[in-house]
Amino acid sequence: MQKKIITVVFVAILVLSMMTVLTARAATEEEIEDAIALGVAYLAGQQNPDGSWGLKDSVKTAYTGLVLMKLQMRAYELGYESPFDPAYPYSSNVISGWSFIFSTDGAGNPLYAPKQTLSLQDHTGGASGTVDDPDTNRNGYGIYFDNPWPFYSVYTTGIVLMALQASGTPNRPNDGGIDYDGDGFADTFGQIAQDAVDWLAWAQGDSGNDEGGWAYWALDNQMMNDWTDNSNGGYAVLGLAAGEGFGCTVPAWVRTELNVWITTIQDPVDGDPDDGGSYYNPDWGPTWENELKTGNLIFEMTFYGDVPGVPRFDAAMDYIERHWNDMNNDPGWGYGISPSNYQAMFCLMKGFEYSGIDLIDLDGDDTPEHDWYDEFADVLISQQNPDGSWYMGGYGDAVIDTAWALLTLEKVAPPPPIITVYVDIKPGSWPNPINIRSKGVFAVAICGTEEFDVMTIDPTTVKIYIEGIEEGVSPLRWSYEDAATPYTGEPGGGHELEGDGFLDLVFHFDTQTVVTRLSLNQHVGETIPLIIMGNLYEDAGGKPIKGQDYVWILQPSRRGSINIPI
Repeated sequence: MQKKIITVVFVAILVLSMMTVLTARAATEEEIEDAIALGVAYLAGQQNPDGSWGLKDSVKTAYTGLVLMKLQMRAYELGYESPFDPAYPYSSNVISGWSFIFSTDGAGNPLYAPKQTLSLQDHTGGASGTVDDPDTNRNGYGIYFDNPWPFYSVYTTGIVLMALQASGTPNRPNDGGIDYDGDGFADTFGQIAQDAVDWLAWAQGDSGNDEGGWAYWALDNQMMNDWTDNSNGGYAVLGLAAGEGFGCTVPAWVRTELNVWITTIQDPVDGDPDDGGSYYNPDWGPTWENELKTGNLIFEMTFYGDVPGVPRFDAAMDYIERHWNDMNNDPGWGYGISPSNYQAMFCLMKGFEYSGIDLIDLDGDDTPEHDWYDEFADVLISQQNPDGSWYMGGYGDAVIDTAWALLTLEKVAPPPPIITVYVDIKPGSWPNPINIRSKGVFAVAICGTEEFDVMTIDPTTVKIYIEGIEEGVSPLRWSYEDAATPYTGEPGGGHELEGDGFLDLVFHFDTQTVVTRLSLNQHVGETIPLIIMGNLYEDAGGKPIKGQDYVWILQPSRRGSINIPI
């Protein structure tokens, strides 16, 4: 009897101790900052002589991309102008890392960033029903990132795209001096990012269970063939989102095909414990769902355009919340155990951040109350090794685990997706002339549609911009009325249509303020785009919006006629 009592008491103490650990106070900002500083110093010290990170040739480019993400973001956090600023303590690490990625052989051929000739991508009979061209910039090629043999090219290209975006320097010439387009100048980070986005579009699966997904390498476009899976898919879409955040264009049909993949890879809601989770491989059927891949799934859904409230998005969140406290690293993320699954934490973090999710619902009352980041921060700080590293054992090593842990601790993810809106400047008018000497105002309508409710826009965040000038101009006032019809023709065109039956958000801008602040007098005689940017209300997701329309800049001569320079 005495042994039983002692055993029960011991178990009770053990459970209470575990509860104490799992409900510890949130880490302080100072503790988080100290952990980040120590971890960054560890990573900097692990760089190889050739500028790379990682010990295996097959993973060096991907490892280098992940570490560069972290080191570059650190520069901006500390207030440096860029990660390449000589005053930044890790600028030499960043520069040598990019030099490795853009290194060449003796003949000047890129070793880790080869060109790939792109062909038309045949989606006939698929979701888009057309033959789609992935070559957005029409230069005939795309760029993928890998080691000399392209085994992990999709993973690696997605990761390097995130690193390019994290650099914050789209106009920087690549550090290897590689001139892909042959114009005599080293191609910039921004140009290379667009070609990498094009390659990922080209690499997307076209048919069957592979439609809309990604494998380790390109699928139906004749590079190699393999099954698709939602680990590869997660990193591909991360790269595409980062590319968009860097100013790149993603072909619209990529999202159309991704929508098919999301339906294929998600466990349908039919009453089993894995409802809403993400499969690994569609050919394997309903098996190996876990938190890691479902974090990828909600990121993919948000990239496609789903928001909380869409049934399949909510089903994925329900899966994550049901398995949050699983005390394992698969299907869970490592709740209550050490070491945790740092890659799973990273995938969940970027899904939450990209989707604007700050709290999750763990008690099932449909009211989110649990701060996932506070818990992740507590766990990561408690599991950091004295040398600044993290290591979970098994696959990978301390370098990649430390990169995942630091990126999670710092919530490094691509910028939230921009919602493209239809804009009509001077509704009912075309070609939208703006007289630079006008003392009046002009109207700009953000068009409502069957799919988009302008009442979700926070009007106080909306400004008008021009490419190349960072400062925008706020409107004088706004109102809600049916004033415009979306223009859906070729860029640069327009129409004279007014209302279409949907409510629009109409702003009025002071012409002279816009002319002065956006330097429109430098564009007399030109037809140029003006850009509208803002955000949704926080309770509508807070996502950024962006749209544009074209205006014709005019200047009257002293006699009152229009003076157009030739």
